[in-house]
Amino acid sequence: MPFDWLNAHNSTHMLVTETIPNVLMFIPFGIFTPIIFQKMRKFYRIALLTLSVTVSIETFQYFIGRSADIDDVLANLLGGIIGYGIFRTANLFLEKRIWWNKLLGKQ
Repeated sequence: MPFDWLNAHNSTHMLVTETIPNVLMFIPFGIFTPIIFQKMRKFYRIALLTLSVTVSIETFQYFIGRSADIDDVLANLLGGIIGYGIFRTANLFLEKRIWWNKLLGKQ
């Protein structure tokens, strides 16, 4: 059940030790994937890719005997979306900079 840990006695511990790190871990994925791959510059594409990667990781963990958790999938997805938001915001402010356009392969 998603976010079942919120009802637990140690919910703050779970938030700090598992959820926040899972979000933070995928922020760079959401930033750098659209920089590197031009086809990944649409929201739905980065969201689907992030979801696919994190579901693959959780599925792999299940088969090697580790726990698989829907909360990890949701936290990773949120991190990827936040990262994409950072990329889009940076793009708005830097779109006229020559070095940014070169980084994105526009020149």
